[in-house]
Amino acid sequence: MSPRDGDAKRRERIEKARAIWAGCIDALGDHAFNHPAARRYFEARGIDLAGLPPFIPGAPAGILPPTIAYCPSIKCVIFDEKSGQTRHLQPGPAIVFQVQNAAGDVTGVQRIYLERDGSPRKRSDMPNPKLALGEIMGGAIRLGTPSAATAEGTLLLAEGPETAMAVMAAASGIAMMAPMAPNDRWLFDFVSNQLTDRRFRT
Repeated sequence: MSPRDGDAKRRERIEKARAIWAGCIDALGDHAFNHPAARRYFEARGIDLAGLPPFIPGAPAGILPPTIAYCPSIKCVIFDEKSGQTRHLQPGPAIVFQVQNAAGDVTGVQRIYLERDGSPRKRSDMPNPKLALGEIMGGAIRLGTPSAATAEGTLLLAEGPETAMAVMAAASGIAMMAPMAPNDRWLFDFVSNQLTDRRFRT
């Protein structure tokens, strides 16, 4: 594959990811955010959503970050490693996490497919209900931005968005990110780009 073909494939993946995010908004409008099914998923994992800080100035506390949306139906395509073939499963509801690069551009999404009651999709139907699409490596799910309001100006990193949400709910005011980092050098550069005020620390 030539570098030009590689760039074209990369752009195609990013555009598909952005289309999924836009599809959540097209389907539900503002109701895609802080959706009851998404809240049930996090609450079932023991996360006290009431402890979440406001993510938008003037917004109430206890609502999900605007980088998390719910979609009532998303296509589900997986690669079957045993057969080496692509499988098209029944479309279904999903929580969609927005993945951004260090510049804040949307480059991918992570989806968690759900049952109608908000529980993860059954593994008998789908071995892994979590799927990513787009330019994921080198990006992060932002669940807050460092500001003067955060506790001691601290930006914390977590292995996944659920862990990050749990920490934010327990220690309101701390900004969190769930990075998809290929190496420690990249991770340091990414975090440094977020810190416009040198009082903040990592």
